Amino acid sequence: MKHLKKFESIEDNPQIGDYVICEDQYDDEEEIATFISQNIGQCIDINKGSQTDKISYFIQYKNVPNNELFFEHTVINKNYTNVLEMFLEEIIHFSKNKEDLQIYLDVNKYNL
Repeated sequence: MKHLKKFESIEDNPQIGDYVICEDQYDDEEEIATFISQNIGQCIDINKGSQTDKISYFIQYKNVPNNELFFEHTVINKNYTNVLEMFLEEIIHFSKNKEDLQIYLDVNKYNL
């Protein structure tokens, strides 16, 4: 059993640097939705003042599909490429350890 030191905290939400698996609930692009549900991204920024008053997470992916413009965002003088802006309800799983999420993807691939 792992014991936490007093200065350690347990976060209920993804943090910058965490790896994530998402499910896009707000877009009609099937290719994009399939891509993000089958690939691991990494949280590179958190926007606490988005237009919808929700916290949004900027998730960076490798090997994005052909629709590259869909993966570009500019937020407060920061240009991101290979990034999608996601909300907490779209993040299925997150972990500091990428291997944990890869196991989840591998198991679900065979349970289709």
